[in-house]
Amino acid sequence: ERAKIQSRTAFMGGKAAPGYKNAKTIIKLFTSIARVVNDDPDVAPYLRVAFLPNYGVSMAQVVIPASDLSEHISVAGTEASGTGNMKFAMNGGLLIGTMDGANIEIREECGEDAVFIFGCHEDEVPGIQERARNGDYPVDPRLWKVFEAIWTGHFSIGDSEAHAQFCGLIDKLSNTRAAGTWEGDRYLLVHDFPSYLAAQEEADRTYQ
Repeated sequence: ERAKIQSRTAFMGGKAAPGYKNAKTIIKLFTSIARVVNDDPDVAPYLRVAFLPNYGVSMAQVVIPASDLSEHISVAGTEASGTGNMKFAMNGGLLIGTMDGANIEIREECGEDAVFIFGCHEDEVPGIQERARNGDYPVDPRLWKVFEAIWTGHFSIGDSEAHAQFCGLIDKLSNTRAAGTWEGDRYLLVHDFPSYLAAQEEADRTYQ
């Protein structure tokens, strides 16, 4: 069964301003996940994870031409998907992303087969937020398993301070009635997660 899995190496590049607490916590979580995944003999043959620190133009010149699939996953309507995705597309890479920002133009100009689209559309966001306020904001069971792994310290590697920070992120995401606000899942990650997985599965099938 594992032989059918498309192996991947996942990179995340970025940096955080000194006062950007959430961004620093996300980077810490990602690097902790990388340590756990890369040291797991059952997982490592199929998935490798690495963080690229201080991502900038010089590093992008190396990384972008080598990319098969890049992710541009801002929630629709935030216009956070800018010119970076254009650089990946111009170098022959496929994109996985939401109907936001330049993802839309790339899909129009390069064709639907150049972008694996997932997530809600901008005009759907207000309705999703309203349903969440009324208690209708389900968490996919697969995502709940991720939450539980973080809550139980699987990725904290014995670091109690990091564990508290990681749990803070997940506690906010699981505040489902506040979805769409800064008190909850501001960027509707929980809502878009099932379609994100479906898009990743489609990307795997296409690559194979």
